[in-house]
Amino acid sequence: MCIRDSLTDVMSPALPTIVTGSFATSFVAAVSIANLSGRLGFGAAADHLGQKRVVAMLGLSAPLCAGIPSVCTMAGTNPGTVLPLWLFCGSTLGVVACFGGFFAVMPSYLGKVFGPQHAGAIMGRHLTAYSAAAVAGPGLLMGLRDVSVRDGFDTLAQQVDPVVFEQKFGVPLEQLPMLIEAKSITIAQMMEISAAGTFDPTITLYNTTLYSMSAVIASAVVCNQFVHPVSREAIQALNSTNK
Repeated sequence: MCIRDSLTDVMSPALPTIVTGSFATSFVAAVSIANLSGRLGFGAAADHLGQKRVVAMLGLSAPLCAGIPSVCTMAGTNPGTVLPLWLFCGSTLGVVACFGGFFAVMPSYLGKVFGPQHAGAIMGRHLTAYSAAAVAGPGLLMGLRDVSVRDGFDTLAQQVDPVVFEQKFGVPLEQLPMLIEAKSITIAQMMEISAAGTFDPTITLYNTTLYSMSAVIASAVVCNQFVHPVSREAIQALNSTNK
């Protein structure tokens, strides 16, 4: 969702002759290829490097997520420059590849950590958690985006002329929250009546979302480093207690 919206809201206005409908279609195909490549590549790497090391490598998606806001800012402040587009595509495809690699490595990783006899049940719980995240995640991320949208409107409201605002929208500036709630005003429309050189907050709408995703991924990588086999002494002590 963030990838699609960032492409249409940030990259397309910055490079309208390049980021067209056909480009978006090709990019969607590239995302699918990156997902498949991540599954195959990281899955093969796990056989040689070990599952735990590869899971740690998947944490590379954290800095990639954290770097996308800077790339979007670069694109918004330097329209016509192609470099931010390629950095954006490379970063997002890298994140998707890591996502696919995680699904490829996780079953065997669970089997190695918890034993093959428990891997199936634990993986089932993981899939249940993934399903819950697929339902709740988009709503949570859109909530973060809505907060950024309101912050953007508030910033622009401090810079526009109230008289010009009322002439364009037919209501006083004090009723801006009502227009936002009714979705009858956009940041692009506010930018039309803003002074020249006003910073467009559209390019920062997904910063909070991407930073949050990066923090969650980084936390998962740190937690992974604390996963280790239970010592033989602990197992013997547990068996003795259960007897």
